[in-house]
Amino acid sequence: MQFGALLIDGFREALDRKIFWVLIGIAVVVAAAMFCVEFRSDQVIFLFGLHTTPNTNWDPATEAGRKGIVDIGVSVMDLILGWVGTTLMVIAAAGAFPAMMEKGAIEVVLGKPIGRARLFFYKYLASMTLVALVSVVFVGLTFVVMGVRWKVWMWPYLLSVPLSLLMFSYIYCVTVLVAVKTKSALASVLLSLVAWFVFWIFGYLGAQFSANPSLERFEKWRAPIVAASWVPPKTLHVTYFAQRWCGGSKAEDVLKMADMPEFKSADMGDAGNMVRDTLLVEAHLMRTDPVSSIASSLIFEAAVLLLAAWSFRRQDF
Repeated sequence: MQFGALLIDGFREALDRKIFWVLIGIAVVVAAAMFCVEFRSDQVIFLFGLHTTPNTNWDPATEAGRKGIVDIGVSVMDLILGWVGTTLMVIAAAGAFPAMMEKGAIEVVLGKPIGRARLFFYKYLASMTLVALVSVVFVGLTFVVMGVRWKVWMWPYLLSVPLSLLMFSYIYCVTVLVAVKTKSALASVLLSLVAWFVFWIFGYLGAQFSANPSLERFEKWRAPIVAASWVPPKTLHVTYFAQRWCGGSKAEDVLKMADMPEFKSADMGDAGNMVRDTLLVEAHLMRTDPVSSIASSLIFEAAVLLLAAWSFRRQDF
């Protein structure tokens, strides 16, 4: 009952700030833009016939063409899981705790028969629920468009909902901690984005030192850097999990080339070696054990949330 009341309050706050409707509007616009594109065996049609172009890669009647269309769907998924989608979600949810902790509002909330720790986690879960709702709307609309309009029912695409929520939770734990400490939505957003960049750097360096043959000369740094990369949330891993599970042609090509011994050892010149190293790193990221990655990330997230809850309990309101 208490959680339901907080969820309703959070929903009302989102409506008051208009940010919820902005996110829903973005979902509708993206789905509408996708609906204006149609793939046929011989051509791609834009804006219901206003413009056409020859179709050589995305024939929905062939397996290769369907995988090419899946790659486009993966690009949409990257939009959801990447900087655009997660940043908008962080902005949407950043004001929840500062609004609750404002003078006048916090006295009303603390006057209810609920402990501070429970209040903290209920508020956190309410914010996560609202973000999940937005994610369901976005993914649901775009999934239906791909199935009805593009003739490709990309069922693994539905994994975007839990993956986007997982990605958001990695960042939102920092948002909540900063919000409790500063009571500022702006500071929460800015420092969350900084933390996200730091998480990405750790993941990027860990992947490079794990799979890039050009860095073998730095062998003494490999173990500590790879170990350090497993401490913070693995935000970089999430999008590569999505690419692998969706099974598009790009993911298949990357994994096949990475398994070719001659591809790994060939000297292709500076530019060619750079491309090869990039593909090997991408293959490594796609093959990262999701259980280990997600579990270690959630441990970090839980530690940050417990610190935020402890700080919230000690606040003198």
